[in-house]
Amino acid sequence: MRDPAMHGLRAFTLFEVAIALAIVAMGVVSVLLFLPAGIRAQQVSRFRLYASAKAMDLVESYNTSSNGNPSIDVEAFNPWDVPTNYRSTAPDLECRLASRRFGVAPLPLTIARRIDSDGGEIASILDDGGCIYFSQPQATTSWEESQLPKMPPNDVQKVVFAVVGNAQQDALFTFPWKAWPYTDAYPSPPIFQHHQDAFVDETGGALAELGATFGCYERAFRTYLWEETSDPDIRCVFQHPWPSTPALDENYGYFPYAYPASPYALPAPGTDGGTCPTGLTVAGATRYVQAALWYCAAKNLGAGFVDIATPLTDFVGAPAEDERWKQVQAMRFLAHAATCLTRWYDKATLDGGVVIAPVTWDAPSSGAPVTSPSVTWTHATITALHESCLALNALYASADPYDWGAPRNVQRAIMMDYPLLQHDLFSPPLSGPVSGAPAITAEQWRPIAPRPITNLGASMSYPRIAMPAATWGDRSHFNLCAPFDASQRCRQLVFWVVDWQAYEDFEIAPSAPVDASKYPKAAPLTDGAGGFRGFASLMDGFPWLDMHIYSYRNAESVFSYTEDVSMLPTGTDIDAKRVLNNGRWGWTPDAGSSPPARAVFNGEHGADRNFNGLLDRGPMPTTARMRALTVARFNYYDLRVPFALR
Repeated sequence: MRDPAMHGLRAFTLFEVAIALAIVAMGVVSVLLFLPAGIRAQQVSRFRLYASAKAMDLVESYNTSSNGNPSIDVEAFNPWDVPTNYRSTAPDLECRLASRRFGVAPLPLTIARRIDSDGGEIASILDDGGCIYFSQPQATTSWEESQLPKMPPNDVQKVVFAVVGNAQQDALFTFPWKAWPYTDAYPSPPIFQHHQDAFVDETGGALAELGATFGCYERAFRTYLWEETSDPDIRCVFQHPWPSTPALDENYGYFPYAYPASPYALPAPGTDGGTCPTGLTVAGATRYVQAALWYCAAKNLGAGFVDIATPLTDFVGAPAEDERWKQVQAMRFLAHAATCLTRWYDKATLDGGVVIAPVTWDAPSSGAPVTSPSVTWTHATITALHESCLALNALYASADPYDWGAPRNVQRAIMMDYPLLQHDLFSPPLSGPVSGAPAITAEQWRPIAPRPITNLGASMSYPRIAMPAATWGDRSHFNLCAPFDASQRCRQLVFWVVDWQAYEDFEIAPSAPVDASKYPKAAPLTDGAGGFRGFASLMDGFPWLDMHIYSYRNAESVFSYTEDVSMLPTGTDIDAKRVLNNGRWGWTPDAGSSPPARAVFNGEHGADRNFNGLLDRGPMPTTARMRALTVARFNYYDLRVPFALR
């Protein structure tokens, strides 16, 4: 019988069970479908954090990393004979930081061309001549790479970036005819230096033709008085008469005081001057003072300039702007000579006054006789001369960086010492043969300044070369000081994430093309017979010191290979086949005109791009394409002048 209690109950049919299971399955699948999206969102967030950290690192390095390259030749006959005013030294982020020292390097072009992005942005950047950059495996620090431990690959290298937006026209990094400003201590004697004949001029003219040339203190160098190239009368502050006479007491100026000998004679050219002699005397110091006073008279500076008890705070007699250098130079020499007296007289004697007698001799600049004033100097006078020396130089340097008649004070080096110069992009460029390679014609834009440069003088490297007046461009085209809108100085960092190291050739692909200005070419050398030493001397002219060259060489040079490793098996230890810092005190594997050196310089053999000391190959063939995901964009300010926060 049926149980009455069970009346009206129903069981699930198989169809109903199937519907329920389908609903549950749909819910589970829906949840599972969200997991990849969540993981992807988490990955994108992680790479956005990487991009943010890298952007801050880049901008910090951009603003604070050294912009000096102390081992580079910066002066030449023509602007194309030195590499300092090309893209390698431009104050643009990618130029500053795509360096062996500052953290990024261009992605190999063969790999970058395989990467797609939204709107074809990467392809467009490459078509315009730009680069895609990746983070170098070592940190942006001052650590020497050969001392760093081997590291496993890191995800940060999957983040690549580019700089988009046009850069502004930049100021000249340095003036190629004369790397002004020159600096010296104040007070100080005239500047003299060691020099090689090979650097003198394009005709092979010898240093002896300059006049004050003497001795050598090391190797094949001779010494010459550079400052007489701007003012012949300075020779008398250094040494009078010229040539010297055997009797020491008949010689005046700094050199016979500081380097006395018996019988007195300047070291003959081409001979060893020996060690610094002893025998300084009060009479020698006095004759040095007389030479400095004579120079003041030669520059028509009166008693109110040389015999003072209180420091000067302004130029005497309101000289024209292009004549102020005379008072700066005169006070520099005068204060230095006066200070030498304090070695020989105590304060009590100086307070009583020291008499300096006049002297008379012909001025080299005019041939006319000049007589120095007779003065009685006290301790107060010597103090006032020293303070006046510092004050006049500070006033002169701050008021007019475009007058180059006197060196700037090295104890007061400020950014205002550097004149603002730029290229004239709207006038016909200069052109001419490359020194040492006359068959090659080069061109360079003409320089312009906001106002005429006065007392340009000659460079220390090539003291017999005068810059032609026709070299300058149209000053009306100068715009470095023009008002600008903030948007005109805005550029953008765009970051993508892409696993480019999955390619099988990511370590054997050649480096991205290297700008020719990245090669630290030496300045031209003459052969002493009216010609040049040739192209090889430009390529091999000086050693590349790793710790001094920041803006030059291949950005991948530290971890690039010194030989072809493409036939080696994956996993081979290639630690000894990397450039690293080999040759840091001499010639590096990528320096020179030989084909092997050129191949290393251009990164033709590839590089250990994850810096693990092993030859790696990814699983992806070179025929495959990758899709880069845009993860971040950052705006930043584009500099127009070389600048570094300290």
